[in-house]
Amino acid sequence: MPRIWTDSDRQAAADRARLHRPWTKSTGPRSFAGKSISARNSYKHGRFTYEKQILRWYVRLAALRVKQLNAHFQHYLHKRENELIRKWGLPTPSHPDIRAFYPYFKIHPLSKGLNTENLS
Repeated sequence: MPRIWTDSDRQAAADRARLHRPWTKSTGPRSFAGKSISARNSYKHGRFTYEKQILRWYVRLAALRVKQLNAHFQHYLHKRENELIRKWGLPTPSHPDIRAFYPYFKIHPLSKGLNTENLS
């Protein structure tokens, strides 16, 4: 709700302004360097243009896709390793790489005796 000024309020504010004279204490730039910096305040640099936002979005999407493909490839290699272990009786690894399954499984497929054939 806006303030309602009475005539006496308005007169008191004017008296205070004349007493303190805030227009004499301006805080603008005084040096040549400061003036040249403040002159560029409205410079439009293009950092937040629509095209740049779209490009940043595509870069993020590509990075997420690369991460997804890497995790999928690691999962494929892990499955292939398990198939070779079952086929040739090679020793099983003691600690499977949990990071390869991080984005896709809340529980690692090989932990607690889960079957990997049902998860793929």
